[in-house]
Amino acid sequence: MQAFLRRSHQDNSAGNNSVMCGDSRANQRVEFWWSVLKKQCLQFWIDLFRQMQQDGYFSGDYLDKHLLRFCFLEIIQTELDNAAEVWNTHRIRSNWTTGLPCDKPVLLYTLSHLYGFDNLICQVDNLDIEVCEEECQAKNDLLCDQDLYELCLILMDENDWNQPEDPYKAVNLYQELRSCIKITL
Repeated sequence: MQAFLRRSHQDNSAGNNSVMCGDSRANQRVEFWWSVLKKQCLQFWIDLFRQMQQDGYFSGDYLDKHLLRFCFLEIIQTELDNAAEVWNTHRIRSNWTTGLPCDKPVLLYTLSHLYGFDNLICQVDNLDIEVCEEECQAKNDLLCDQDLYELCLILMDENDWNQPEDPYKAVNLYQELRSCIKITL
């Protein structure tokens, strides 16, 4: 997408030169970010879903995948957003060997001129942005199959179940919905 958006620019970083492909092992900051994200957020979900599978509550079939999306995606997205905010607002320590500035990533990015760096933001055509948005959007705003979504809402209403606010309530809702739906199949 980056190369697409920069395809018509004329600078040295235009088109395919605007991205780097390959291992990120050489980029210690990216690798550190992935390790932080896994420790602070992702590992919990990996373990939770693995336990659900081991306990026989997830087989990977169509129903289970879409129920998982219905019950968990909003909570997971909130946690990812929180993790990104923590990362973007943490303070990067100074390192005399690199000579790079220290501060919060969000400030280094948005106020780069204050740190002696050029603003490298490039203007792109609005039609190109629309093309990218079209490519990135789900086919609809639902998190799962539309029929299953509607059935889940009906079952939640009939049983006075609420949208879960934490992972453990989401597991309970998932199990209740799964049980009710499997009985009717």
